[in-house]
Amino acid sequence: MGDKHVVRFEPVGIEIEVGEEQTILRAAFEQGVMLMHGCKEGQCSSCKSFVLDGEDIELDRYSTFALPDFEKDEGYTLLCRAHAYEDLTIELLNYDEDMIRSGLPITQAVAEVVSKDPVTHDMRHLVLRLVEPADVKFFPGQYMDIEIPGSGATRSFSMANTSARDSGQLEFVIKVYPDGLFSHFLDTTLQVGDRLDLSGPYGVFTLREGDVPLHPGAVRAGRCGPLGRRDRPDHRRAPAARDGGPVQGTRLRLRPTADGRGGDSAARPARRAGEAHLLRQVHHDRRSRGGVRPHQTRRRPAVPRPLVSHQRREPNDNRS
Repeated sequence: MGDKHVVRFEPVGIEIEVGEEQTILRAAFEQGVMLMHGCKEGQCSSCKSFVLDGEDIELDRYSTFALPDFEKDEGYTLLCRAHAYEDLTIELLNYDEDMIRSGLPITQAVAEVVSKDPVTHDMRHLVLRLVEPADVKFFPGQYMDIEIPGSGATRSFSMANTSARDSGQLEFVIKVYPDGLFSHFLDTTLQVGDRLDLSGPYGVFTLREGDVPLHPGAVRAGRCGPLGRRDRPDHRRAPAARDGGPVQGTRLRLRPTADGRGGDSAARPARRAGEAHLLRQVHHDRRSRGGVRPHQTRRRPAVPRPLVSHQRREPNDNRS
């Protein structure tokens, strides 16, 4: 095991210890710091950040689409791929100040298969009983990584139940693909009584407290997030769901597109541009309040740079 180094996140002022053998994002997860993330594989850029202080960083393999070479040279990095070999100060470009301090430390768990009942011809309801530990706390809407035995690979699936505290169980609704690494294994090989290794919880697609009514829409395996919120005891409670169909009582609001078909694609670019501008302004305001320590000399390029998409990307449960 390598040495540990202190990584400080600005402008929120949070510090964590990071071992040289783990990525910065993984270390943050283990210490309950919920940083924005998506694929966790260096492909999506959701965790892209800027190194303010420190030089000794190494990155695991990543996509240059997520981090082009010129951005890396300027000081940008991907937290899901970055290993720290000295103390660092990192500026978060994409974060939720309320969420970042409310994360749950990730847990390594072993679970036993209780059932894997068909929901439709290509969907399965997988129920796992936690063996060690007996309970894993998670926020409705989060997901677990499930390891495929013998492969070392994992796939991510959102929980369809609200808590494992009383039942000690985790439930998932999984679409079966003929060539899906986990879903094919689930459909053809996995048996009741088999044990699986899991880690989590991950994800930031969670229900927030507020006064705005919530009307979720979901179909097929994508309904796991809304299902996980259906028993929230507040006025934003999501309606119940019907097996194999959309959430009952869901209100779908469709905007006409340029070609006259339903959807919101016509309004999406303008909306994203407005939200990106708002995030830039918030980011500028936080920096102007003294979020960066005086001794730090590295500055982000003066030329305006496109902000990383604000959207919280979650794993595609259906491509498994």
